[in-house]
Formats: sequence, C-alpha cells, structure tokens
Amino acid sequence: MIFLGDVAHPFELAPDWSSLNEVLDGQSVVLNLEGALTSDVGCRSESKLFNHLSVLETMHKVGTQIVCLANNHITDIDLGATNTAIRLLDEDILPVGAGKNLRDAATPRAFVENGRTYIFVAFGWPTIQCVPARGAKEGVNPLDPAHVIETIANLRRSGPDHIIIAMFHWNIELERYPQPAHRQLAFSVIENGANAVIGHHPHCVGGFEMYQNCPIAYSLGDWWIPHGVFFDGKLSFPDYTLPQIAFEWDIDRQPVLHWFEYERETHSISYRQSQFLESDAQPSDHTPFAGLSHKAYKKWFRRHRVKRKGLPIYYDFSATLRNGLRDRFIGGRHVAISLIRRMSGGTI
Repeated sequence: MIFLGDVAHPFELAPDWSSLNEVLDGQSVVLNLEGALTSDVGCRSESKLFNHLSVLETMHKVGTQIVCLANNHITDIDLGATNTAIRLLDEDILPVGAGKNLRDAATPRAFVENGRTYIFVAFGWPTIQCVPARGAKEGVNPLDPAHVIETIANLRRSGPDHIIIAMFHWNIELERYPQPAHRQLAFSVIENGANAVIGHHPHCVGGFEMYQNCPIAYSLGDWWIPHGVFFDGKLSFPDYTLPQIAFEWDIDRQPVLHWFEYERETHSISYRQSQFLESDAQPSDHTPFAGLSHKAYKKWFRRHRVKRKGLPIYYDFSATLRNGLRDRFIGGRHVAISLIRRMSGGTI
C-alpha cells in the first residue's frame, strides 16, 4: 500500500503523476485530498484550495482506493465535504474523515485486500482550522485526544484481527517536526490498537519512527499542490517543502520511503530514490529526534523547531486546559494575520 501526501489540483487538465509508476507495482494508493472536488477553476483567485474534477482521472490511473478528507481545506467550498464524499463514492473511492454530519465524518472505512481487512479512520485538528462536524453540520472528524483514543480502542475491540490505520491532519503549517503532544498521541494511538499512524498538513516531510513495530509517518509532505497558482498565484512554499514521500507499508514488511521532488518551473514530480525505513536510511537523514524519550523530545523540539514567531508549543495532549488557551491564542493570531493579508492585498 502506498500513502501520498496532500493533493490540491487547480487545472482543467489531469495531473501527470507518471513518475509514481517507478514504485507502484500495482499497489493500492491512499492520499489526502486537500480541498473539495469542483468543476470551477475560478476558485484559484480566492484564498481556497480545491481539486478540479480532472484529478479523478489520475487518481484512478494510480489506483487510489482511500481518500482522507479530514483537513482544513475540505470546507473551503460550501458543502465541499458532503459533495466530495458523495462523488468519491460514485467513483468507487472510499472517503474518510469528513462528511455531511459528525456521524459520517467519524465513520471508519473498511477496505479488504489480499484477504485482510484494513480499517481507516481520520481526524483533523480544529486548531488549524479543520472545521469539526457537529451534529447535522458538515465538517471533519475532530482531533480531540479523548475521542481519538476511544475510537481506536473501540475499533480494536470490535476487530481484533483488523489492520487499523489512523490518519491525522495536525501540527503547524511548515513546521518540520511534530508537536510533542502529537508525538505522544501517536504513541498512545498505537498502544490502544492502531497498526500505523499517517500524518499530513505541514507541507513538508516531518520524520518517521517505529513504535512497537508500528510505523509513524508524522508528515508525508505535499504530493501535488502546484506553487504559484492558488490564492491568485500567491501561494508558494519554501525549498525545504520540495522533497516529498510516497510511503510504502505492508504489515509483513518494513516500510519503504520513496523520495520524490516537486519541480516548480514545470509543475512536475520526479522520482529520486527509495530507502527501507529501518535498514537503509539512517534516522539522522530524515528523523534526527528518532528514539528520544518524550521528556527529551520536548527539550529537543524547543531548540530545533522551525515555526517560532508568536506560536506556542503543545507539550502534552492531556493538558486540556492549557491546550485550550493555546488554541484561543492561535485562533486570534489567525484572525489577525488574515486581516493583515486582506488589507495588504494578500501579498504576505
């Protein structure tokens, strides 16, 4: 099985992901659809991410079976989560993590392959504008730690032999390393029954660890978000976001990191190399914090984190009160930045 990062497609022609053929070998693909499906490319002039319907052609070509919708852009377009989930089901692709109401958003998806049942469940962090589904209101399955752990534990009890894959839209945009609280949560999710943890959102590769023989991919980076097109041509990311990962995993084999690179000038993706996570790749190459205790990682993250200006650190996922205060601060910061961008014509 191959896991890809964030996908947002702004063009009327289908994207070219033929470089993925270097590693596919007939495997099923799972990806994060970072924006609703639509036929309207006029959204490019607005502060929205979306996916033109032409992306479906390429998704089918590469064998996409599961699509994560638990992200902060699936609701950029009115009824985006609802209509996208319906269209994906019509295309025989399973959506997970968002829908027309909380029940739909929280519903796991079962996928049977080679006689094994894989259970997919996905969560989006409200702190980063993942709009939570509430009752009959559309949105994403909220990344609330108690809800996450209860969900995973219940899935394990109801399916002792199932392979459970938990996907998270988390962390701060462009942060290269996981929040200490999210790293703790990933470990706890595995302790409660998950077989793999897959992360999205920061737009850059975010490191990998094995815990209790289960893989954690903190962030796969983007897979396909063309620079200089969205947000009226203003959306682009720094050079360290250009490398990206196609993460290959089978429960019977060690994970493989397939490295690709996005090329801005040609809007193309090129294959670079493949490494077995444990036997080929040195942790220092991709995850300098690998193996640290949670206590040691908190100190390491304080020293090495990338995003610092006006941003708190989430240290402990169980610190509900303190994290709530941090959430309010980040929410206010987001409102202020959005206002400044509008006043300056969206140039910062």
